[in-house]
Amino acid sequence: YLAYMVFGRKYEPDLVILNFLADNDVANNSQKLESGPSKPFFEIRDGELVLTHRPSKDAKGRLMSFITDYLVLPRFLYLKFETAKARFEQASRGSAGGESDAGLNVRDGVYHQDYDQTWQEAWDITIALIRKLAEQVMADGAKFIVVSFPVARQTVPEVRQEFSEANTKRGIPVDMDKPEELLRQSLQESDIRLVSLPQIFTSHPRLREFYLEDDWHFSAAGHEFVATYLTEYLQENNLLP
Repeated sequence: YLAYMVFGRKYEPDLVILNFLADNDVANNSQKLESGPSKPFFEIRDGELVLTHRPSKDAKGRLMSFITDYLVLPRFLYLKFETAKARFEQASRGSAGGESDAGLNVRDGVYHQDYDQTWQEAWDITIALIRKLAEQVMADGAKFIVVSFPVARQTVPEVRQEFSEANTKRGIPVDMDKPEELLRQSLQESDIRLVSLPQIFTSHPRLREFYLEDDWHFSAAGHEFVATYLTEYLQENNLLP
């Protein structure tokens, strides 16, 4: 939303496509699940989005922003540190007698069957940001769609099973389709168009060709399929100018 307000609007787009990845995007919008000096964060107060954290503008803050935003290795190490810290804080809250969320890892928790308050708040903020972006884009006279991108644990049977079994052993029930269903329901309520690639990937006979072996990022075939599918979808639905 902020990227569009600061940068995107200057280009006066005819169409805005928001890519959504369940593995990252919900946690990324929660200061309780992922924090960082170079990231802004929102909260919902009295039903309204409120910007509660702005990147520091002092010399130290600018230096940290440069390091985490533009240098790959320091950013990787920084995010690993933040993830470890968040997990430790979650475990500490649980052991202190509060609501236990020690089992909800920063990335994996989005697939758990039951959300604690932190994860529910993260979803509420995420949906509110998408709706606010959609409202602004359409107010500017452009079209808006959301494209949800698939990860292997959502689509590849053996990866789904491995993830589910690992969490079951820890006593944590999971629902691998929950993020996509929550997204679909929420956007449908706001009449926001959603292209659900996880559903399309799951039933595709060439599914395994779309991921790199032992890596599970898109292969060249996966990128080509998504590009072709989206191009045809945009043409068929008269979304291109």
